[in-house]
Amino acid sequence: MKVDGKIIAGAGLGLLAAAVLSLLFPGPPISAPAPTGERTAPRVRTVTQVKRVVEVIIPRGFTAVQVAAALRQGGVIADAGGFLARAGAAAQSFRAGVYRFQPGEAEGRVLLTLQGG
Repeated sequence: MKVDGKIIAGAGLGLLAAAVLSLLFPGPPISAPAPTGERTAPRVRTVTQVKRVVEVIIPRGFTAVQVAAALRQGGVIADAGGFLARAGAAAQSFRAGVYRFQPGEAEGRVLLTLQGG
């Protein structure tokens, strides 16, 4: 075997490069095999989604147009004009109060809630 400073330095750099690459790009984790005859259960991850709630305050004396605008601003409905058109005469019976809705809630439910106060 020939001992040369350049060859040893080159081998050392190669090992260092391999170590750095193994830190940057680790392979899959090594796990012990399951004991013979036993089954391993799959991992289950439960994810809970927090629902956003929008609070809309409808003061006494608000017109139907103002109510629809407040609902649109809160993200409860997508289109204030369309909401009023679908509400029809029911829009005149909206009651003042503090309401809690989820964004994109069904318009029928919103109408019933607003009429109940």
